[in-house]
Amino acid sequence: MVLGFLLAKAILLTREINSHHQSGVFKLKDARRQTAEMVLSMSEQGRSLLARRTSRFLHTMD
Repeated sequence: MVLGFLLAKAILLTREINSHHQSGVFKLKDARRQTAEMVLSMSEQGRSLLARRTSRFLHTMD
């Protein structure tokens, strides 16, 4: 349940970064900090799953 929440939050953050990056208004430093804090709080298995899912998600954005 927690892993699902963290995964959803990471995907939403990725989408937010992409949309704001295109308009040039997003504060990337803050996004990096939030992402780093979230990933550090996850287990090794959770980080591995997040990396695979994020990679798949980003490939579909191309």
